Parts: sequence; structure tokens; C-alpha cells
Amino acid sequence: KNFYIIINKKKLNNLMFLTINLITKCIISSYILFQSGDLMSKILGLKSKDISFSEKSFLGIIFLSFLALLINFFLPLSQVLNTIIFSLIFLSFFINRHIPIKEIISISLLTSLILFLANTNNPDSGLYHLPYIQILNEEKIIFGLNNLHFRFAHTSMFQYLSAIFNNFYLGVEGITIPIAITVSI
Repeated sequence: KNFYIIINKKKLNNLMFLTINLITKCIISSYILFQSGDLMSKILGLKSKDISFSEKSFLGIIFLSFLALLINFFLPLSQVLNTIIFSLIFLSFFINRHIPIKEIISISLLTSLILFLANTNNPDSGLYHLPYIQILNEEKIIFGLNNLHFRFAHTSMFQYLSAIFNNFYLGVEGITIPIAITVSI
């Protein structure tokens, strides 16, 4: 009976660690998207006070997606390159010290809940989403890739966004976070 309690405590501790780890990764991702959107709003000349957290986050999604597409013309979206991009966005904290902590925490908790309840056995992802994201992380843009298989012709900006979230901060699991954040916003 004591052995059974010890095993359950280990499982509970492991589950708590995984939960805290996922929430932390979601907080980092939400912050990155917000900061990217803030940078994009400054590039577009929009007044920061007129834009809500959700709008800035959507601008961040658009900014990071197109940045990943542009970079992928010349370089693969490797973990090292993606980590450098995320580090530069982290450093932008020193330029803009306004962080909407309440919104980031609430979006992160909702994102974590979505990821916990998600069906991980989605047959669609293994057919072309995940292999294409792997290609983006390992190679620069390969023209004519759809000639290899027609599934590679059905891509979207979300694959580029997911590919750039594969970095040393978030790990490979980071590729699932941006889509869940998009739903949470």
C-alpha cells in the first residue's frame, strides 16, 4: 500500500511539473506574440493606446509568420535561428516596458487548458502539417516540393508560425502553442 502511494506521488509531481512547464511556455509565447505585435504596430505607425491586447497579438502572429516566410527564402528555420529571433524580441522588453500581465496570464491559462484537452492523435497533422514544419526547420524553401507529394502544396502561414516557435526556449512542443493561442485570443 505504501509503494502504491509513493508511485502516485511521483506521478502527481510529474504531472504538476508538466503543467507548470506548459503554462510557463504559454506565458513566454503570449509575451512574444504581444511584443511582436507591438513592434509591428510601431512599424505601421499605429498609436499603441488605440490597439487592444488581442489586436496586438494578431499583429504579432502576422508579423512572425511573414518574418518566418521571408527568412525561409534564404535560411532554414533552425532552432538556433529561432532562438536568436525570440531573444531579440525578449530584449525589446527594455524598449517597451509596458506588459499587460493580466491579459498574458489569462490567455496563457486558456491556451494551456486547450492544449491539455486537445486530441493529440489528430490524423491530419501527421500527414502533412508536421512533416512540412520539419522541412521548414531543416531546409530553406524548396520550390516544387508539391511535386514530391500534393499534400505539401496545402500550406498556410500557421505552418511558418509553428516552425518559428520551435526553439530552445519552447522545444519541439512549441509548434502546437501558437495555434492554441490564436484560438484563445
